[in-house]
Amino acid sequence: MAGKSAAFLHGLPLEKFGPPETVELASPKRSLMGRNGRSERHLATPGQGQRAVLIPTEFGEIWTSGLLDTCHDLGLRHSLDDAVIATEAALHTKKITWHEWCNWRAWQSEQPIRHGAQRARTAARLITRYSESPRESQLKIRFWEHGLPAPFQQVNILNEAGWTIGRVDMFFDVGLAVEYDGREKYGSTAPAIERALLQERQRENDIQARGVTLLRITAETYLSGRAIEQVSEHFHTLAARPTRPPCTLWSGGALAWS
Repeated sequence: MAGKSAAFLHGLPLEKFGPPETVELASPKRSLMGRNGRSERHLATPGQGQRAVLIPTEFGEIWTSGLLDTCHDLGLRHSLDDAVIATEAALHTKKITWHEWCNWRAWQSEQPIRHGAQRARTAARLITRYSESPRESQLKIRFWEHGLPAPFQQVNILNEAGWTIGRVDMFFDVGLAVEYDGREKYGSTAPAIERALLQERQRENDIQARGVTLLRITAETYLSGRAIEQVSEHFHTLAARPTRPPCTLWSGGALAWS
């Protein structure tokens, strides 16, 4: 198994958040393409990563491309979203380490140019170890596509005494914080949801009282495209101000792309 099929077997999320519709196979020999719902292709020369591993399934063990090869393959042959979402999920869950990924990137940069290499290089620039959900990965791709500067991920907003009053998913240093609200964020029972909402409201009030504009994004506003428009509008409005928030207002975090 290779590509999206391998990512699915490794337990990595993809752009469409479900099993891939086509089974991708790779072989050391040249194969026909796209027969009977299968996508078969030639397996490139083994890389620095683990070329194939056995993964147990309900149908028995299946040979699957290694994690690093799988993540790189997604960048070469599939969408930018697939590559960034899957690789950042592997980093977040520590299925691969940041050190392993950086070594892999360095090794790949020395290899001959292949079809899809430009997309793979772009994906590598966008990948960090700080995205905590697939939607966060997608959000920063959309920000990059809209020409926004790289925000900082996982930033602590501080009070006047220097204590953390809340952490935000993404922060533009013009004073704009962005958060994605997933359905699972507030719990599954009514009391848990009520408590979480009250805490979230207090946290939001504390953050905005420090002069930070906080935008919340939901699945609905993301899918409609309105969320990215709002972020862009607020960013440019805040960037036009003569002053920026002091550096003592926030700490931590890392740029969303290089």
